[in-house]
Amino acid sequence: RNPTCYVRMLQYSYQAIKSVRPDITVVGGAVFSADLLWFQQIFQAGGLRYMDVVSDHPYPLLSSLSPERAYIPQEMNMLQSLIKRYNNGVAKPIWVTELGWPTSLFNVDEQTQAEYLVRGAVLSLASGVQKFFWYDYLNDGTAFYASEQNFGLVRQPDGAGRYTPKPSYAAYATLIRQLTNQSFIGGGAIGNSIYDEHFSTVHVLWSTADQRTITIASSVPLVVTTMTGKVRTYTPSAGRVVLSLSEDPLYVSR
Repeated sequence: RNPTCYVRMLQYSYQAIKSVRPDITVVGGAVFSADLLWFQQIFQAGGLRYMDVVSDHPYPLLSSLSPERAYIPQEMNMLQSLIKRYNNGVAKPIWVTELGWPTSLFNVDEQTQAEYLVRGAVLSLASGVQKFFWYDYLNDGTAFYASEQNFGLVRQPDGAGRYTPKPSYAAYATLIRQLTNQSFIGGGAIGNSIYDEHFSTVHVLWSTADQRTITIASSVPLVVTTMTGKVRTYTPSAGRVVLSLSEDPLYVSR
């Protein structure tokens, strides 16, 4: 936990790794909840010299908070600004190597977990994060009240050994299919609780308040994919398509 000790460990590890495999990517940080003060102490002690990638785990301090209310994009932007401050104005890649919401009694339900997964990943990528890793794949246990046992995309197997995916499993699969090889173009909150994050050929749209509508100007049909992969084509009327938005993100492409 002492930043100076961590930098010393990182330095020796980095030098040993690079002496054998200079092509290996060394990831440093892995800090809970974007602790910018701890990062600053690491950077002041010279830690940036000994990491190719800066890792963060931007969990909300209150585990039921949405990605928007947890200010994940703002934290990622502040982290990159801090990196540049201590790296002669040069950015370094940021990886979110762990983020998740548990589906336990006092946290979120399974539908909300799926929504937060997509929105957390999209907002991270939109704020310049290079790689995003969900925590985790399989529930660690079956106690419905235990947060640490319920982060998985998949529930523990039943008595017959069968695994049941949560909605977040399908949502993650859809996210991967939609955003693979896509680059972020621009976007953000556009008022009235609506978000529009534009990647190369797809817009990811949602509202943090249910039952909002958005009108999109288009002369061609729009292909709309739901959070869990259902596809529908909308034909414009008078050059417009009106979509209903909710907390479940939609992928829209032409």
